[in-house]
Amino acid sequence: MQRVLDGLERGFEASRPGRGLTDYPSDQREDIPKAYAMLLLGSIDRARHQGANQLPQLGSTAGKWLLDHQDENHDGVIGWGVPIAWDAYGDGTVNPANTEYTISTAIAVHALLDWMEFSADAPRQQILAAVTNSLRPYLQSEMRAPSGMAPYSLVEADRRYDTFNPAAYLAGQLQRFSHVTTDAAMASDLRQAADTTISVLMANKKSAPKSGAWYWNYSLQENTPNDLPHASYIIDGIATYLQYRGRLAPGIEKERIVAHLDDFLDRDDRHPLAWPYFRTDVHLPARLYDLGIAMRISCGNPKLSGFTDELLRSFPAYQGTDGHYYRQPIDYAKKANVQNRQVAEYEAYLYQGLAACVLAHKAR
Repeated sequence: MQRVLDGLERGFEASRPGRGLTDYPSDQREDIPKAYAMLLLGSIDRARHQGANQLPQLGSTAGKWLLDHQDENHDGVIGWGVPIAWDAYGDGTVNPANTEYTISTAIAVHALLDWMEFSADAPRQQILAAVTNSLRPYLQSEMRAPSGMAPYSLVEADRRYDTFNPAAYLAGQLQRFSHVTTDAAMASDLRQAADTTISVLMANKKSAPKSGAWYWNYSLQENTPNDLPHASYIIDGIATYLQYRGRLAPGIEKERIVAHLDDFLDRDDRHPLAWPYFRTDVHLPARLYDLGIAMRISCGNPKLSGFTDELLRSFPAYQGTDGHYYRQPIDYAKKANVQNRQVAEYEAYLYQGLAACVLAHKAR
């Protein structure tokens, strides 16, 4: 895997490593904040594996980009989003490019806090200011979704939807930052916001057939289970909330939540699926992005060793003849006659997932 990581690093643009084709409606090369965050996370894990106490150039470039672009639309709201105008819910309300989205902000916060904790050379005060300012809007009751959870985005049209994956991921980072900030009042508000979101999640959990694992639909407004990356975001968020001693932790069975990942293996040939196997109306292979985020959760977890083995066995099938990794498995895309493309964000997700696996293997 070290050679794969080295090859991925060489494929990222040196000065703007999170830049490339997107998986949104655009044929332009764009800077994707989540890609920069994933490269920062992956670089931290690589440095930890190598016993270094400073970030390699890739990580510091990615981290600096996040700090330099924390208000990309210049609206005075600190946060990160998507550089494409996008109708997130298909309801006719198109958000302008660089609208702040909860999931992008939560992942950027995660990466920046990891950077600050890892390296004494990290720009601590800049990170603290960026994280503080990006999280403050989510502490306001009027910015919540109807259920009380953190919203899909800060845009009014998006706040009417109760979307579990960004809310859960953010809740983990809210709880985490409550142990970092020196502002006692803010720490209390952070914990309250995290608790409220987690309480809604727990009230709306579902039990998977056969496995009994806990899972969630995409939103309260939809009766559709999450695909692999969005399910992974929820698992990551709740795990972080538990790690940082959230008040509701005693009632949460982490094992049943993490066990849901096994529901994403095909029951015949065990390859990773985009959707849980019990969603019988769709049967598609996982995307590269899906594999990358799931690796971060599964690697190092003995109860998910079989799932991890399948992830690591599967990702080479996404590599094209040019050495890059593509959105879909190469042979599958050809046989199904579906468009396949090299998505920079997806390769960044693979990079952080593999780096997490390499670090987890060292720790065993």
